[in-house]
Amino acid sequence: MTFRSTRSRLPEIDITPLIDILFILIIFFVLTTTFGQSQIRVQLPNGQASTVDAALAVYITINSEGTLFWEEGAVSEEDLITLARQAQEAGKTLLIAADRSISYGHVASFLSRLNQNGIQSVGLALQED
Repeated sequence: MTFRSTRSRLPEIDITPLIDILFILIIFFVLTTTFGQSQIRVQLPNGQASTVDAALAVYITINSEGTLFWEEGAVSEEDLITLARQAQEAGKTLLIAADRSISYGHVASFLSRLNQNGIQSVGLALQED
């Protein structure tokens, strides 16, 4: 005599399609994200600017408090000098984007420190008139 189970199976929800859609969305957002030159808010001084190849430009930002940033991350001056030296050896163009409220002396002393460490080709980012 064969007994059949009277328990019925509970319906299961297959989440595989949901996971597939989530991965597709993640890939979509990663591929369509635009990378701006700098997300750190600084008010650049006005002036006549020349064009620089954005693919080769690396921004060193000094905000209104005097904090140094490499691309978008805050770094110490020693680390920044090391990163700047590596970027210069890789053929990158170094640009300093200093907030207009920073004193000229602060920017000049930083440029002098870069020069003392062998980094001689540095540009200043300006906002066109």
